[in-house]
Amino acid sequence: MSGENGLSSFDVAAVVAKQVKVWKFWVSKWEFNHARVRTRTCIKCEPGDPFVLGAAFDNGVPHPVKHALTSRMYRVVRKRVDEVVAVALPNLHERNMRLDQARLTAEYDPRLALDPEYDGLELDPPEDPERPFLFTLSEFAQHTRSIVDFTDELLRHQMSDTEQLDLQRATAVHNTIYYNVCRELATALARHRGEIARVLETYVQPQIAADIAEFMAGFEREADGFTL
Repeated sequence: MSGENGLSSFDVAAVVAKQVKVWKFWVSKWEFNHARVRTRTCIKCEPGDPFVLGAAFDNGVPHPVKHALTSRMYRVVRKRVDEVVAVALPNLHERNMRLDQARLTAEYDPRLALDPEYDGLELDPPEDPERPFLFTLSEFAQHTRSIVDFTDELLRHQMSDTEQLDLQRATAVHNTIYYNVCRELATALARHRGEIARVLETYVQPQIAADIAEFMAGFEREADGFTL
């Protein structure tokens, strides 16, 4: 990426290679039978996501396996964008820091300090209507969001019209930086497609095949025992 965005010293290839290496180790320990509780695909792992496309993940790849890589890549994006914004857009960076501080001062935010494999996933398992939860982690997270939203609104009320216009312009530049970082990281990730495919073939596909075989065997046993 060009130096105009402050990323000339960012070794994209090395950063992506490291994330793929960590993901490979995680997948080697992953077990399919432990991944069935939460199956709904998150927004990070939708088919059109740049990192899903970069890794060439198809719909047959289990969501937890996708998420473990895409979540790591988005953490790299956030970290790098924050670094660039701190230099290129200091006022926006200061504002973001104040919002982060509001988030940290909340009583409890269950989303903080999550491992990448769980970052962005649903916080609570499906609720049984006959046995409702006394409380949920999502409720704590919503409380934190309310504090951050209040702080954001308070900061906006303290700004002049000119400052608000500057904020809109800075936000547009921020979004461009974010897009460019995602694009370059996704392009670098695409160079690891062969490696990623081999990991899936070695560790993931055999588990899926075994699960399907077990299901079919059970189905056949039930069919054999069925009589009119």
